[in-house]
Amino acid sequence: SSAHEAASLEDYLAAVKDRLRLILILGLLGLVIGYLIGANGTDQFRASAKVVVNPTPVGSTIDGRLVAPNLDREVEIIVSDGVATDAVSILGTDEDPLPLRLEVETEFIPDSDVIRISFFADDKERVAEVVNAFAAAYVDQRVQAQRDFYDNRIAGLESNIEVAEEGITQAAEAIGSLDAEREELISDPNENVELNRSRLDSISVQRATLITQQNTGLADLRVLRTEVTALEAGRDSEVDAAVLLSEALEPRFAQGFSNTTLAIVGLLAGLLFGVIFAFVSSRLDRSADSEEEVAAALGTGVVGVVPDLGWRNRRGSAALAMLSEHKSVRIHRAREAYRRLRTSVEFLGRANDHRTFLITSSHPGEGKTVTASNLAVALATSGERVVLINADMRRPAVEKMFGIPNSENGLSAFLGGVVDKLELEAVEQAPNLFIVPAGPMPANPGELLASDRFASLIDEVSDQCDVVIVDTPPVAATADASAAAASVDAVIVVVDAKSTSLDELRVTRADLERAGANVVGAIINRDATRDAGLFARRNAYAYGRADGS
Repeated sequence: SSAHEAASLEDYLAAVKDRLRLILILGLLGLVIGYLIGANGTDQFRASAKVVVNPTPVGSTIDGRLVAPNLDREVEIIVSDGVATDAVSILGTDEDPLPLRLEVETEFIPDSDVIRISFFADDKERVAEVVNAFAAAYVDQRVQAQRDFYDNRIAGLESNIEVAEEGITQAAEAIGSLDAEREELISDPNENVELNRSRLDSISVQRATLITQQNTGLADLRVLRTEVTALEAGRDSEVDAAVLLSEALEPRFAQGFSNTTLAIVGLLAGLLFGVIFAFVSSRLDRSADSEEEVAAALGTGVVGVVPDLGWRNRRGSAALAMLSEHKSVRIHRAREAYRRLRTSVEFLGRANDHRTFLITSSHPGEGKTVTASNLAVALATSGERVVLINADMRRPAVEKMFGIPNSENGLSAFLGGVVDKLELEAVEQAPNLFIVPAGPMPANPGELLASDRFASLIDEVSDQCDVVIVDTPPVAATADASAAAASVDAVIVVVDAKSTSLDELRVTRADLERAGANVVGAIINRDATRDAGLFARRNAYAYGRADGS
């Protein structure tokens, strides 16, 4: 499908199927990475304690009324230097309190006066000890501040009571002195009456003043004693300013994900990335792996689809699947593909009176020589008299595949006029197959293939056999194929499903059409879409044993 078309479920499934091995590899890689991350990581443990912050007169009164504590301020107190120092003292270590308090975490419990104190570390015993030490140090400090508040107020009032009692005592003593003086004046008749009366009046005034002072002191004393009683009652009845709600316990499990979880997450992430990559690469892939796309790009139909032989069977005699004695599924499927290709070529020959076929490709390495050779063998084994001409004089490979020498009197020598008679090499394993070796590499192979001598050779050979197969260099690499195409009845283009792009096929088509070639079909090589799985493998083995091929 085109890149701009909307993706369907079939597109996704096809992309996954085509790249299933890559997806599985990425999944396995994710599994390994996830496991290694978990195995190489250090377990981190977390412990938490909770403290309740209760209202207290210490710094939290408005107009004499207790109000809810300011939790923001209390959080700052928990991680203060004073609490951290006391916590280190509780821990019994000599470590620096500053780094420790910076690692302690605090948070409010919503809709409550509870603060959670937490600590992370790789030692599960230490995390609980540190949290409990900070919680205990904070509670102790806040409770102590509460007690100090009451004790200081009571101590101040008791000091005022002592002053008041001393004033009352002094007033009483002064009144007693005045009363004694008054009695003495009254009991002494010899004194001047006027003088005594004046002194008695003065004593009465002083005595009244002292009594007033004494009564005021007594009233103040009663008030002070009432306040002391009230403070003592409040101190004894008020709840503690902070209470440890729950202490931290030694954690049983590490924080974060386990090794197994990380491995599973890595596996799923790898598979997901593989699927995404498979679909994106599929949508961006312009390789010619679809029969419809190949046919549209070349303007002709696909006459055969050949599966991948595997990298071990791409060169030399191992690539001759039609002559191979191997019983593998891969070789059997290739033989069946070449037989179907033979049927298509025979039909083209009968329907259009084509007897000479040129096999080429867009670029080197797409398997055109392997395809031409196996097709020639397939035609020969069906009873056709076949001549395979190696016209790839630049990089001849047919001879190596069949194990025959590249004769000095080969095609290049004949076309160059060095020899007048062309000798055909017979193939022992395929009695009806004859090969024309490429010969020594000439200086101008393209001109030789465009010559009348080459056209005459094709006509002469075709009169002596049933089918002529011509193997030429790739179209994009040289002009040899285009030059030779005018001398044959039909051209068949080999397309590598894994590497040939649609754009390259369009260029190849244009080059061949400009040379007057008759492109009659395409062969999709190294196709990986026709494997039907386990049952296909079973059938392949079964048929392979049955037909002995």
